[in-house]
Amino acid sequence: MKAATKKALPKAKWMWHGDDGWHAYDEKLSDKIEKAFQDEKDEYKVDDERFVDLKKFLQRRYDDRKKRRGVKRIPPPFFEDQVVMCLLPAKAKKTVEDKVKEYGGLVAAALNKQCTMLVLSEKDASGKYATQVAKARKLKVARVKPDYFDKCEEEEKLVDRSAYLIKTEEDEEEEEEEEEEEVKPPKAKAKAADDSDTMQVDPKSKKRKADSLGDEEDDATTATAATSSTTTASAATKKAKTELTTW
Repeated sequence: MKAATKKALPKAKWMWHGDDGWHAYDEKLSDKIEKAFQDEKDEYKVDDERFVDLKKFLQRRYDDRKKRRGVKRIPPPFFEDQVVMCLLPAKAKKTVEDKVKEYGGLVAAALNKQCTMLVLSEKDASGKYATQVAKARKLKVARVKPDYFDKCEEEEKLVDRSAYLIKTEEDEEEEEEEEEEEVKPPKAKAKAADDSDTMQVDPKSKKRKADSLGDEEDDATTATAATSSTTTASAATKKAKTELTTW
């Protein structure tokens, strides 16, 4: 069985501005610039003539630092597999939706089975949006608080959302049932009552037994015949002796 290929985590991309627009650095160089950026370096050498000024986000020349081009960093698209539906006041809704789109995700206009998250406040989840929450639960769509997206942006990755989930009473009951199922001891397998199911007789052994019985019968027949012959021979000898004596 072929092992499933693990999907690579999304990475940040670095670009420089040329005369005809933005151009991406090749992947290896982009990764090295990103590492220098994460290590809080001031600059990174591109080649013998140029370097990236990581403080000013500029690409400069060694022979003339005033000759420069713009540089920008595209954050990793960690929301690329997410489809998000927001049920928030206008300003908060725009903030979350902008973050989702900036990091590669999609914004849904309506709640459906393609959605991966429904964003709303905990108060509204049990209030005016209770119907939508029930629908989301039925569709297996996670209900999350808006501050989850702040945390993802801060860490530039899709963080564990368990601490940001909005749970209903049904969710909690379901979790309790699952926990109870996990602690139950496994059932012992019932022992078969029929000996025929537990004992297997080798047909060859049956044949060997039959052959053995046959051999025993042959031996008995031979022994009987030998005894009979001996008895007959003894009788003949006795008769001969009698005749000689009489004669």
